[in-house]
Amino acid sequence: MGKDRVLAGVRLALVLQLLTATMLAHDESARSLKEARKAARRDARSRAGREWELKNNSWLGPALTPTLIRCRREAPDGEDKDFVMYLQLSASGGVVQSAFEPGTPFSSCFRDGASQLTYPNVPREGFWLEVKMHTHGKPPDRH
Repeated sequence: MGKDRVLAGVRLALVLQLLTATMLAHDESARSLKEARKAARRDARSRAGREWELKNNSWLGPALTPTLIRCRREAPDGEDKDFVMYLQLSASGGVVQSAFEPGTPFSSCFRDGASQLTYPNVPREGFWLEVKMHTHGKPPDRH
């Protein structure tokens, strides 16, 4: 009987640790998303960000179209939901980190594909780009 109580206590402790780790990861994810959103909007309002958008807006749509088509085919769950993706770029145009909301198989697929691109004329190391995807319906709410 004493051994069963010890095992039950160990199981309970493991479950509590798992729940705590999950909650901390969710908090970290929400904080990272909020920071990415803030940085992307700051960079978009900067002179370099406005110039980048003017220069590269016509490049972005066609560059993302193959990913859009692939994700509609491979991960259609959530394709009817608008989403926002935030990409932190290196000076050479690679994606350093990313965040997106809401998370669906489709938006996850799209983010993964968009992260494989090399973005042109990045203004500086660590530049954040906000990409709003309006797949259906009205544009996503601004935060």
